[in-house]
Amino acid sequence: MPKIVSQEDCRKVRDLPFCYLCGKPFDGSGETNDDHVPPQSIFAPADRNFPIKLKAHKVKCHAPLNLDDEIIGQLIALRHGKKPSESNNRMKNYYRRKSRNREKYGAIQRAEYRISPSAMDPRISRGTL
Repeated sequence: MPKIVSQEDCRKVRDLPFCYLCGKPFDGSGETNDDHVPPQSIFAPADRNFPIKLKAHKVKCHAPLNLDDEIIGQLIALRHGKKPSESNNRMKNYYRRKSRNREKYGAIQRAEYRISPSAMDPRISRGTL
């Protein structure tokens, strides 16, 4: 397992010939994107020193995760006392859209299922616990 502890180590892995998310090779169409791993939004600006960026398919693999990355970053910021502006509140906007469209997006859908008490233990939904 390679270790990434310096900027030189980052440079060695950032130009992989395949998408780090799906593992498929790039077809040369130029539809790639540099993705911060882990997402840049989870770090305070002072802690973003030598970010790890890996190539991903821009539309198919990376774009669907953007909202999840932003929501996670805002949740971490809340823990540190920072509140997003009303217009930039990704979590609130996400739930507004979800209730309007009855849709769920990305990892948030999976996380909601995992943390739902009835999903964890069927006895809770039956009222026998």
